[in-house]
Amino acid sequence: MYQNEYEVVFITSAELGEDQYNAVLAKVTETIAKYEGTVLVQESWGRRKFAYPIRKQKYGMYTLLDFVGPATLPKELTRLSRLDDKFMRLVTVKIEDRVDAAVAKEAAEKRSTQRLERLNSNS
Repeated sequence: MYQNEYEVVFITSAELGEDQYNAVLAKVTETIAKYEGTVLVQESWGRRKFAYPIRKQKYGMYTLLDFVGPATLPKELTRLSRLDDKFMRLVTVKIEDRVDAAVAKEAAEKRSTQRLERLNSNS
């Protein structure tokens, strides 16, 4: 079955404990699964400094998920982020229309490897 491929990056407060962060991540992945989506790649970029304060905080925990799912899923993730105050920001980008999940997973893993190499070389 063909679905759309998306990337979502969300930021949570750096002050969240590990259990709270894992609960937020579980909520996002459960929402993706509930709407018949599949997570292809999950990356935790860790604690990073903001360019400007958000909600009077200077740092946040960045997470990227690459997933396939129906067109209604990004709207649901945005709704989820607005209802839960643990989310500081959430941005979803459509990568490709009508892809096969197996093919999309290979491409997502390749992008993930390249992205992590860039992040590590900049650190």
